[in-house]
Amino acid sequence: MQNLLKNKKNLFKILNKFKLKKILIISGKSSFPRNILRQFIRNDNINIYFKKNRDPEFTEFKKLRKIFLKLNPDIVMGIGGGSVLDLTKVVYVTKKIKKPNEIFIKDVLTKHPIRQKIILLPTTAGSGAEATNFSVMYFRKKKFSISYKIKKKIIILIPDLVLNNSKKIKGPSATDTLCQSIESILSINANSTSFKYAKKSLNYFLKNYKNYFQKPNSFNALNMQIASNFSGKAINISKTTGPHALSYYLSTKHNVPHGYAVSIFLTKFLKFNYNMMQNDKNLAKKFNLLFKIFNVKTITSLNNKIENIFKILYNGKNFKNILKKVDKKKLISSVNLQRLKNNPIEVKKIDLFKILNL
Repeated sequence: MQNLLKNKKNLFKILNKFKLKKILIISGKSSFPRNILRQFIRNDNINIYFKKNRDPEFTEFKKLRKIFLKLNPDIVMGIGGGSVLDLTKVVYVTKKIKKPNEIFIKDVLTKHPIRQKIILLPTTAGSGAEATNFSVMYFRKKKFSISYKIKKKIIILIPDLVLNNSKKIKGPSATDTLCQSIESILSINANSTSFKYAKKSLNYFLKNYKNYFQKPNSFNALNMQIASNFSGKAINISKTTGPHALSYYLSTKHNVPHGYAVSIFLTKFLKFNYNMMQNDKNLAKKFNLLFKIFNVKTITSLNNKIENIFKILYNGKNFKNILKKVDKKKLISSVNLQRLKNNPIEVKKIDLFKILNL
């Protein structure tokens, strides 16, 4: 259950309400909103930890968990992009396990409800990590997905936190929102609720992404935060599919920002899934839904429309060329098989070579 609030006033009300409580804030150093929180961070009850690594890594998680257990805060607050929020959530849910490496044991974190309040403030309009019950965690350069249950969380969307982000941040973040929502609709795990969330995400996205990227204001910034949040709620149910499964190699080995890395494979998988659909009526309905949302009639028109959006969000760069430099065998051997299983069409390794050449 998430309690979604949408402005600074609500944040101030909460902080005033809990000013005598012990609070641990986990944030990115560059994303920490000092101007907004200036009047509160002087409070001796507030402790701030600045995340050091780009990705959520197990070594940093262990250090932060020790701080968390020592402080035993009444409230945990995450302020940052998806990486910061993922780290915040997984630290929050591990209070009752004995050893840090227990997080890799399936379902262990779903058995231990936590009473502390968790407050999440996203500073990017991207993955919607504030809405998901899983976190990415890297251990010895290998990516894991850690699942858990957070019964109650307060999510605060403040347009000022994303309004003035650079295009270098806005571009891949918005691209991730778009890819996630499309993947959610096509996922084999999709249901009527995830459809509803994904459709809302895409509707908010398509009406606001261009102005948010080129002429940002508080209105389109908030709407992109809402698009991101709905995207996170959608994949929390459906999970992502083929494009995400292939993306992590490009991010870790070639430093391609995550959203852009996913986008490189999105239209390739759309074409593959559509061409292999045959008599799958359920998948045909999903594609018809995408055609309706994007106001197109063919898979070619859909992919063209999506690629035109990418051109805007790439901000003059051509990330598609990266595949010419990539060792395709290493890329395919790195594939996240769990994500690939969510794809609506079964994909074998030989298919991946075909997909890369589409």
